Amino acid sequence: MLPENGIYTESALIRVVARYLPYQNVIEKLRSQSESGWIVVPDEGATILERLFTNADQSIKMYGSPKELAENLKVYRDFTGNDDIFNFSIGDPYNHTVVKYRSLKNEQFIYKRDLFQYMMMTLIKNTVFLNEEVLCAIAMFTLRSSEAQLDECCEFIKHDPRTMQEVQKDLVIHVMAAERELQQMKADGSLQALFSSHRCEKIFSVYQNLLPKASEEDIVEIEKIFRRNFGRMKQQNTVIDVYILSSAIVKAIHTVMERYRFFFFPYSYSNPPTPVITVRIFDDGSEQFVMKRELFDAINIVNPSKKPLLHDENHGFLSTLSTDYDGEFSKYSNLINGIEFIRVPIKRAKHAAVPVPAPNGGHCMLAVDAFSEILRWLIFNRKIFQKFKKEKWYDLRAALFRLENLLPSDIKRKNFVLLDLVDQYRAELNGFCDIYEKIQAKSISDVPEDGFNSEHLKKELESLGFTGLFPKIVDYADRVYQAIKPKKGAVLETSDLFDAIEKCVVLTILKEFPNLGLFIHNQNECERLLFTDCEKCLQKTKSVLSKTKWTEYTYREVIPVYDERDPENPFMFKLICGGKTVLTSNYKFFTEEDRKSHRIKYFNLDQRDVDSVSENEKPKEEAIKNGTLRSLEDFDKFDSKKQIYVRAFPSTRADGNKRVFWDDVLECLAVGQDRCGFPMYSAYKNHREIKDADALKTLSLTEFEHFCSNYEIDKSMFTIVPDAVYEVAVHQFLTDCSNRTISIYSPNGRLRMRVEHAVYHVFQSVFCDVNWSKEICKKHPACLQTLREKIIQVMTGYIVCPEGDYVAVDHVEDRIADLKTHCYFQIRKTATTPLSKLYGLKFDDTISCGSFRSDSELFGYHKFLKMSPKDKLPKDKTILAYVARNRFLVANFQSFYDASNYAINTAIIDELKFKYPNVEQMREDFSLYKVDLPQKTTEVFAQHVTPRPTKGDTKPKTSVKKVVKIENSENPVIGICKFCEEASKTDIKTSNTPAADHVEKVKKETSSYDSDNEALLLENEQLKIQLNACQTQLMKSQDNEISLTANCEELLQKVAHWESLNNTPGTLQNTVCALEEEKEALTKDNNRLTESNKRCLKSVLDLETHYQREKEVVGNLQANIVLLQRDVISLKADNQNYAEDENQLYNLVARRELQLEEEQEKVRQLNELVKRLERTLEIEIRELRGDNQDLADTNNLLLEKIGALRVELEKTKQEESEAPPLSDEKIPEVKNDLKESEEMSTGPPESNGSKSQVHQDSVDRVTSHTPCSPATSSIISVSPSMTGEPDHDSESVIALLARFQKIKENFREEEQVQQAKDMVEDRSDIRMLANYELQQYEGKIRDYCQTIEIMYQKLKKTKDVSSFVGFPSTPCFSERFMEQYCKHMDAK
Repeated sequence: MLPENGIYTESALIRVVARYLPYQNVIEKLRSQSESGWIVVPDEGATILERLFTNADQSIKMYGSPKELAENLKVYRDFTGNDDIFNFSIGDPYNHTVVKYRSLKNEQFIYKRDLFQYMMMTLIKNTVFLNEEVLCAIAMFTLRSSEAQLDECCEFIKHDPRTMQEVQKDLVIHVMAAERELQQMKADGSLQALFSSHRCEKIFSVYQNLLPKASEEDIVEIEKIFRRNFGRMKQQNTVIDVYILSSAIVKAIHTVMERYRFFFFPYSYSNPPTPVITVRIFDDGSEQFVMKRELFDAINIVNPSKKPLLHDENHGFLSTLSTDYDGEFSKYSNLINGIEFIRVPIKRAKHAAVPVPAPNGGHCMLAVDAFSEILRWLIFNRKIFQKFKKEKWYDLRAALFRLENLLPSDIKRKNFVLLDLVDQYRAELNGFCDIYEKIQAKSISDVPEDGFNSEHLKKELESLGFTGLFPKIVDYADRVYQAIKPKKGAVLETSDLFDAIEKCVVLTILKEFPNLGLFIHNQNECERLLFTDCEKCLQKTKSVLSKTKWTEYTYREVIPVYDERDPENPFMFKLICGGKTVLTSNYKFFTEEDRKSHRIKYFNLDQRDVDSVSENEKPKEEAIKNGTLRSLEDFDKFDSKKQIYVRAFPSTRADGNKRVFWDDVLECLAVGQDRCGFPMYSAYKNHREIKDADALKTLSLTEFEHFCSNYEIDKSMFTIVPDAVYEVAVHQFLTDCSNRTISIYSPNGRLRMRVEHAVYHVFQSVFCDVNWSKEICKKHPACLQTLREKIIQVMTGYIVCPEGDYVAVDHVEDRIADLKTHCYFQIRKTATTPLSKLYGLKFDDTISCGSFRSDSELFGYHKFLKMSPKDKLPKDKTILAYVARNRFLVANFQSFYDASNYAINTAIIDELKFKYPNVEQMREDFSLYKVDLPQKTTEVFAQHVTPRPTKGDTKPKTSVKKVVKIENSENPVIGICKFCEEASKTDIKTSNTPAADHVEKVKKETSSYDSDNEALLLENEQLKIQLNACQTQLMKSQDNEISLTANCEELLQKVAHWESLNNTPGTLQNTVCALEEEKEALTKDNNRLTESNKRCLKSVLDLETHYQREKEVVGNLQANIVLLQRDVISLKADNQNYAEDENQLYNLVARRELQLEEEQEKVRQLNELVKRLERTLEIEIRELRGDNQDLADTNNLLLEKIGALRVELEKTKQEESEAPPLSDEKIPEVKNDLKESEEMSTGPPESNGSKSQVHQDSVDRVTSHTPCSPATSSIISVSPSMTGEPDHDSESVIALLARFQKIKENFREEEQVQQAKDMVEDRSDIRMLANYELQQYEGKIRDYCQTIEIMYQKLKKTKDVSSFVGFPSTPCFSERFMEQYCKHMDAK
């Protein structure tokens, strides 16, 4: 059998320590003290780690002792593919354990990548692998470079010992064959010519031929190893021998890999006939789950004929499906045939989780483990929480907000995150911590010899300075101490104090950041992190209403529209959801004066609602009189069946982590509880009044969902939709080069914006409006510096607001107006700035690069360029308007940047990144300036653009997401997108009525017009493209003509200048002639360009004429369409009753389907229970049948013996009657004979058979090893008085009944079963066998007790001893289980 453990070197140990311990300065010392070369470490490196503890500061005591750290490092490094994480040296061997994973079918599997470790261990066993460092480096490079072909997959193979031995044998054979061939070449003298030189460089070049795939870095590292060993190899004359063996090993590895391609290559390359498709079931304590992506990929492979399943993972996240309670996994039960499910445990060292290979390359870890590691690093390594006070809390809070992107709170199941993404966020936080590196922080003090208590923990928290930032952190000390307090006889050490402080800080962070607390709750980790005051855990599910779901539309599924009659009026905006539901706000029906009163609460109405309260877009008198439109609660009194539309908006710029206004939540909860028949909670009534504060609170959508579940509200009455005003504002913010903002109307009708966007608005409106390159104020010293401080003061006032707050737009504008009263704005000569010149331009308009360069130099932006603007921005070219604006903003930000204002900087950077369409464009622009931003950017601009391929072009082009405008007519035409067409196919069909038939007829006529209209519109688009191309060519020709004229004028000026300087007529005359010739040539070129311009103008006029004719045709078609639509609308009014019936029927069907799904789920669970019971009963029935058969045979045998004994008894009685009476001397002899007969009939305990003897031996072994021997032996020991058969001739009925009673008293069913459970409960290694034995034992106990009771009652009733055939056998475990149990007890 092949060895499975790797070789652990000192170089590998240092690299593992560098990843596990983030103390780089200490690790560098350890690396400098280590010996060079290839050294295997003993005792897992504990001896080497003692040097680390000697050189490190107090923080190293967090890891306990060197031995404890070595044990944790052993767990941490032990996973497949660890070289990808630790980046071992090129000569380091594999050092992890090859684990054989069990499938649900109890078959063994291993990772494909582990086969390379098998090959390495085979080479170690059969060659001088460990003795030659050069040989080891070349062989390990060959193995790792070959293993790289499996980097982008995670595949398993079945572990077959015979196959592994075949691979081992083939590898050794091919090594020996290649070595013999090369030795023959050495004997022939063929190799001596290659090694004739004595220079190291020349000889290494021969070795280098064995490494065709090596990079320059690999070559350099291998060359260092070669030079280090060259002198010894030359002295021992082994240069050629090492080359021969290295070449043989390289050749043999490639030969074996080609022979067993299915083992060493991905299935996509090797195309095996029957690939092993595997899915890992991860075991994390009591939870089991699979990766959704891995499951879907496997299902798609085994079901090629079905529609492939798509996973939604992106940005480095891998979601999971629970196999226990989630329910979603069961949906795919009919698709998983042919998939092997493998159990893989989640392993953790004390201070870090063991990485897990990701399905498509790389490694990942659970998000909750990433949270713990990053916080532990911030607490103890960077000590960032000790360096902040409450006054500067907002900067640290802004840094920790970045974690919410890594740890999303809206995912309600465990999820994995790639290590690359974790490292990226860690690097970003590390840059923040570097700002405060110079601030000193205290280290944790040593714990006294007698340990510490909760009071000591509180004093330590205060001494370290945590209370300066978190005053209430000491409140968690008692809870944490109770969780870690020592067991009897143990003492808490310094490492335990580190753990206690970490837990206190983590609990405080979870309380300060609700989204992180919600993330921990959704990951089901509250109990492990001692987060016992989690409000979500305390809320209990009360009814089926908590399981209902709402409908949710993302911004991709909606189309915002505006009215052409009033395009800037936000109250006329509409939102088309799913292509069929059109939403508008109730503010549409009120005057400006009513809106400003803030007595009208903002909510959305669908078309059904609008029709019920208005006529011809004007509200009915009853609706105004009754106040139906004043609020959602008032409207609900009018129509309690109204669908409630809740506006949700992104917390940042992405579509995840949505938020809702807290006041909207309160109103929805009030309406929902009223509909569900529950009284409104008084706590909510106290918060019903909406205050007109400057900052308005918001709530995450996930928290809103928890509220609905907790207060028994039917979530199906809610529909989550984007906000039309917000979506249009985003569109304008991205496409307009003015100082646009992203704002939204609050529930009381006040326009508001995020606090981060308020900071950005102050930046773009005030800071970017100032020329900071020169001081123009003569009156006040440092005037611009004063203005800068005031700007930062205003920004700070917004950035300190709580998470998710929205501030009033007019409040921000007032602050901007106050700032612009500064003297700079009063005395400056012109208000024109580079940004103001771009106002009014769209994002795809262009400006000349010359203008961009001149504006940059005028305002001093050129100082921030890394290179000359001429290198990147030629004067004779143009630049897009949005690119110019973004570059101006970046230059202004570089002028504004101050490391001490991290929160403000972060807010501005995020808004700047939002303006870019993709990452590449942002990096290209930022490369011009001396500003370093995080590598990751939010690609939200790209999310707001849609691919729009032109005719004949299969490659999509990027264009801004379309905002549809409403034509100026009573019944506007709304274009239907692809999503809407698909949605319309699923609509409920109308009933077969004459009105419906007429509607279908009109629709067909309309569709014919639509098809003709689309064809004409497409042709118009093509004509527009041609027209634009001609106009562009014409503009270029005109520009060329202007440039030629300018060149002529410049030449004439030069002639005049030369005439004034030079008195030589001949020279001047020659120069003038040359210039005249050049002028004539330029004139000819100009004439040719003029002819070209005329032709272009003619083409343009022809195209415009054709375009006008086509436009008239389109106008006629549109008029016909409008007439047909009016007919459709009139028919809709007739068909309204049918639609309402359909809606009611649809809602009824939906409720019935929900109930049916619940009933089906219950039936499925009952069926599974019945199947398990049937299987159990079948097993018991088979065993009982066997036992009955044995009893029947025994009974027959006993009956025969009884008959024979009766015959003998009759003979004996007859003989006794005939025999003379006994004398007194013979009576003792007869008694002795009777006693011996009784012993023979009862029999000793050993006579119960070999099986009882095995059990007695087992009992003796268990009793001698376990402290619980009395309890255990009582289950399996057999009393002689309770077994065997009585002597019917010598034992009376009373004595036999007494023995029965004694058995019943001593052998109680409940106690025996409980003791059996105690024996098997900790046997996780043989869980299935233990559970089976326990079930069998319980059945035997039950049968035994019932049999004893029946025999007792029968004997008590009949008083007939002759019918008694003996006591039943005592219940016991099987021999197999007892052997396993004894081994387990021996091990203990």
